[in-house]
Amino acid sequence: MTDETVRARYHRTLATDLTGLRWWRRWYRESVKRRRARGWKRVAKWFAIIVIAVAFQMLIESRHAYLLTPIITVGVKLLMMLLVVALSLMLLTKWTFRRQSKSRIDLNLDVEWTLAPQGLTSQTPYIRSEIAWLGLARIVSTRDGLLLFYNENVYSWLPRSAFAPGDYGRAAMLARLHAREFVPLGKDPTRCPACGYDLRGAAPGGTCPECGAEREPRSKGPPAALPPATD
Repeated sequence: MTDETVRARYHRTLATDLTGLRWWRRWYRESVKRRRARGWKRVAKWFAIIVIAVAFQMLIESRHAYLLTPIITVGVKLLMMLLVVALSLMLLTKWTFRRQSKSRIDLNLDVEWTLAPQGLTSQTPYIRSEIAWLGLARIVSTRDGLLLFYNENVYSWLPRSAFAPGDYGRAAMLARLHAREFVPLGKDPTRCPACGYDLRGAAPGGTCPECGAEREPRSKGPPAALPPATD
């Protein structure tokens, strides 16, 4: 357990905001996948796949097999249209984000965060904000920093580069202890699941040398052979 106050300071630019946006997108995709996996949509999807497969098989075996080619052509065109729409939406989201970010008064300014057991403080030359740990819906730890969620779509990005060496692990531990929900994002066996510390070269098992979180052994090989019994 740690009761230390951790400070982070960085110069906020469009590049740092885009990094936070990239991790928010990944969190959103994975959270959507988890919700869908728990609901009826997964069953409906597989049911639709089975029905389509059976329909195609019946069409191939029937005397109307000549209809298969135009159906496939239409399907390919629809798929290409969906891909174009998805790409356009992604580019539009990025362009909108860039445009909105350029009008922010706290862009290209120094931002300082203070993380303490009592709460969090964010300060710029123009504004100072105090946030209680329970005022955050969740904190998501990524390889490049922390996502501080106020709700599902509103967040603050705290990049890993803002911390002094060793402080990111202490910040992650504070979040684990005091946040309403702490979620490590991404599974990388070479990094700590709590703070993202690079564990290459460290002994397998035990705790993370950065934040102290327990971690799984790096490999689960066959058990060592027992020594021969002696009389």
